[in-house]
Amino acid sequence: MKKILLLSLGLIFSQTLINFSLESKFGDGISIKNSGSTEDSYNYFENLLDVNIQFNSGVSLWSQLEYSDPPIFGMYKNGLNKFYFEFSKDLIDVKVGDIYTLYGNGLGLNLVLDQNVDLDNSITGLELIYYYTEQLRLFSLIGKGQYNFRSNPAMINSDRQLYNTLFSGGFEYGTNNFGTLNGYFLNQTSEISKDMMVLYNNEHLDTRIGKEFYLRVPYEDFRDDTLTSVIKNFSWFYIHDYFDFTVEYSHNNYTKLLGENELGYKIYSSISAYLGGFGITYEYKDYNEPYFIQSISGAPTVYQESTSILASRYTHSINFGDEIGHQLEIQKSLNDNLNWMINISQANTHVGLYYNISSDTTITKQYKHSNPISLIFMNLTDESIAFKPFRQINTEISGYGLGEQLYFQIGLNQLDEVYKYHNTIIRDFDTNSLDQLISSVNLEIDSIRLIELGIINSQYQDNLDEINFIYQQYYEACYLWGYCNGLTPNEYAADTFISEYNITYQDSLDILESNHLENYTLREEELETELLNYRRDQLYEKKYSYEKQNIFTLPTRFSWKFKNGASISSYYEYQWRNVEMNHDYNLVDNTNDKRSTNIEKYNNQYFSLTYRSPSKWSITYFYDSESHVKKLNNVSWSEEFNKWIGTDFSFDINSNSQLSVFHGSQKGGRVCANGICADQPGFKDGFKLTYRTFF
Repeated sequence: MKKILLLSLGLIFSQTLINFSLESKFGDGISIKNSGSTEDSYNYFENLLDVNIQFNSGVSLWSQLEYSDPPIFGMYKNGLNKFYFEFSKDLIDVKVGDIYTLYGNGLGLNLVLDQNVDLDNSITGLELIYYYTEQLRLFSLIGKGQYNFRSNPAMINSDRQLYNTLFSGGFEYGTNNFGTLNGYFLNQTSEISKDMMVLYNNEHLDTRIGKEFYLRVPYEDFRDDTLTSVIKNFSWFYIHDYFDFTVEYSHNNYTKLLGENELGYKIYSSISAYLGGFGITYEYKDYNEPYFIQSISGAPTVYQESTSILASRYTHSINFGDEIGHQLEIQKSLNDNLNWMINISQANTHVGLYYNISSDTTITKQYKHSNPISLIFMNLTDESIAFKPFRQINTEISGYGLGEQLYFQIGLNQLDEVYKYHNTIIRDFDTNSLDQLISSVNLEIDSIRLIELGIINSQYQDNLDEINFIYQQYYEACYLWGYCNGLTPNEYAADTFISEYNITYQDSLDILESNHLENYTLREEELETELLNYRRDQLYEKKYSYEKQNIFTLPTRFSWKFKNGASISSYYEYQWRNVEMNHDYNLVDNTNDKRSTNIEKYNNQYFSLTYRSPSKWSITYFYDSESHVKKLNNVSWSEEFNKWIGTDFSFDINSNSQLSVFHGSQKGGRVCANGICADQPGFKDGFKLTYRTFF
């Protein structure tokens, strides 16, 4: 159908202007995952041709043809991938085809194409805009689309799908004195399969939507479902001489998976001002649709996506359905050649759940919401942990020196977050009987130790008595009955013992004692762990299960421009990353059991050096390294060092075309755009070629 439509357009309209944009990528090597522990062959051949045509009649056409076998992300593609045509006449704009559009700040509708993260949430349909007056604009949208997405950014291919149908209509009214008002409604239906129900059910430990679905719907009731959503959205944008302000509210009446209707909302606001030489921007978000599957929206992330190579590999994965956050950015020009910036962002979920266990029941409760100011300082109390707090501080100073031949950029990035939270279990004890409980548990432990080690001693004594009894029998046979064969009783007993058992009497005693000591020591060590576990399970007051990371990055960049037009640039970054898989137990006697908590410490370095010739070619050397130590119960169980070295040569064929060739190894990492992330695997001992042209 798409091909027929394109051919018809080509015959009907005489073209006046056409241009092409081609990007081809080829790679062949070995992929590396999990810090070098998993290797597999990795190759791709991806070709994207964008065609833009302007017709005399006022019609414009954009299409994208793709041949990817295989692509970097996703499935094999061959043919017309995307297209749309636009028509503008007097007071009407019409767009037909694959629609990419943004309403307001994207809280309700944001249809985008970003192949760097394999994101395409477009619909195929019709968009109309009618300019009723100079101030009033009316718009509507109708269409269908399949949205493919990943449950885990590390996956190469999408594992989840929604089939969306939507209809939207709204207005935009601009005034001279009161800014711009925007309002629209959106009606969306989404078809979801039974297989996807299973996937959400399986993530009940990690997400609110999975936990709620797991507790509410039994497995035998899983089936295909059609979800509905009715969104009413209003926004206001105002520009003043001294500040800019915007606020947007989106109300959502949606259905849960195999469930009833639920009310949700999104709020976003931003204010920017220039005060006393400082540029100040503050943003606020409150996204509260925890059981709604996000597909056609893309709200502001309200945190800064770092340009640092190392810092960008470990960025915050926003939850667009359940997150409250703040961002403050301050910029200052210190002089004509020197600039300073600081950005602080903080976020957390709406609900912090924990399990309260009393003597006869278990109740799921919610913590009181944490103060966002306290979360800025990441004071990880029991309450704040349950809200999966995130904080990022990024500051840098940049500028020119030495007659603008030198450019420098020095930064600092600190990220702290609880990125996984499973649960906190709190048990209620009778405080008046705690001493008695502790005493009884300690007595039970002493009793178990006495019994278990007593059994081993008893077994040793039984075996010792048996050996001595046998020896004594031989001794008495000589001493009492005279069966000595000319030997003394001891000599006769010793010879008879060795002839019967092929071992001397003394050696058998030594071996028995040695085995006893070994068994006793081993059982004593086993008991130590077993009894510690028993004491922990009987006396713990709080039990945690969450994962957090603390990352500190120092990025630098220096560039020197020579008088002949050549330049040399370098990036050097160092990063400390600590990851904690916390499974601590807090006991009623004010002690902590940390034996199950796993600690990982990473030290990462990145360095690149680029020389760019005035004849439009450049060569770059890359060095990337990672060392890590993993500890359990404060004992190292894994230490590893990996490095990736590569060289890239790029040549500007002309002003519109560039060829780039890379050979070597590259470390993989997370790539994010507007809160959507995908993990690119590492690349070892490989070859990459990229060609870009515009004509």
